Amino acid sequence: MTSSNAIQSNHQSIIDSILDYAIISLNLDGIITEWSTGATQIKGYSREEIIGQHFSRFYTQADLDADKPAMELLRAKTEGRYEEEGVRLKKDGTPFFANVIISPLFDSQNHLLGYAKITRDISVRKAEADRLIKLNEDLARLVVERETANRELESFSYSISHDLRAPLRHIHGYIDMLTAATTGQLSEKADRYLKIISSASVEMGQLIDDLLAFSRMAKAELRASSTSLDQLVSTAIRNLENTTTERKIIWNIAPLPEVLGDSSMLLQVLFNLIGNAVKYTRQRDPAVIEIGSLPDENGSAVIFIRDNGAGFDMKYLHKLFGVFQRLHRAEDFEGTGIGLAIVQRVILRHGGRVWAESQVNAGATFFFTLKKNLPH
Repeated sequence: MTSSNAIQSNHQSIIDSILDYAIISLNLDGIITEWSTGATQIKGYSREEIIGQHFSRFYTQADLDADKPAMELLRAKTEGRYEEEGVRLKKDGTPFFANVIISPLFDSQNHLLGYAKITRDISVRKAEADRLIKLNEDLARLVVERETANRELESFSYSISHDLRAPLRHIHGYIDMLTAATTGQLSEKADRYLKIISSASVEMGQLIDDLLAFSRMAKAELRASSTSLDQLVSTAIRNLENTTTERKIIWNIAPLPEVLGDSSMLLQVLFNLIGNAVKYTRQRDPAVIEIGSLPDENGSAVIFIRDNGAGFDMKYLHKLFGVFQRLHRAEDFEGTGIGLAIVQRVILRHGGRVWAESQVNAGATFFFTLKKNLPH
């Protein structure tokens, strides 16, 4: 074997070792003169049956009608290179999505000898790209749907604020007038009925307030900044004084870390959790409420609020943070079942998590995590 033949054989061996690409040579008329092993693997034709055939047999009928093969060779010749991504056909007629590059081949005198054509099957990549496009379209649709839902929620909140409050005020007002006008004239049963109606109207008003607070937490802009939890705890306890002045409560409050968060939202979290601790220790004398922190969790502060109150059965934990979900009878402890839902929504919006541990009649502990405010 001459050195030139050896070089040519070695060159062919290298080409045949590349299986991810179909590497072929075309003469000036587009007739196939060389065919790699990768071309057989991708397109299905053996070297013996395809050499001497025109490369247009890989194209769809629509492309043939548009004389696309000739156009590709012309552009490769005039522009120095042609590349596109499109549908090609295998031997059995199966379409696949291909990346195609056609380059002109010249001799030392710059005479055009033919063309080198490289094809790669990118069907998997194309399918993944199409999937991402669909996901983006779905995401855009969800954004539009969410914006629509937010507008509907705002309309609903407006309706609650105005359309429901007005008749509720009338009901409460007329109950007060009826009670005053019939003092001493009604039976004990009728008087009890009036008190039940009055209590229900007050409860309805509280429910409306809680629903509005819950909806506001969903759409309010989160303004994160360095926040002192110690100050927020003090403010929350001060705001609860009307429910604690007649109570004997032992407060065990440890220093808390500074966190990164929206102070007004986090105040609502602490108010709700400390308020629950106050409420559910009503039958304890003394009540013991502990507020502190645990070792960091993945760089986040872990805050807890523990009480020695009524507690709850852990088998109902999955209901704890749901809207309108209550684990105690209304006759024992008042509430609308929205406070803990607000807590969870705020903590999730801050990128944290919230959970609880408890035993019936042995108190409850609520935990939540927040990003710490790291010094620069």
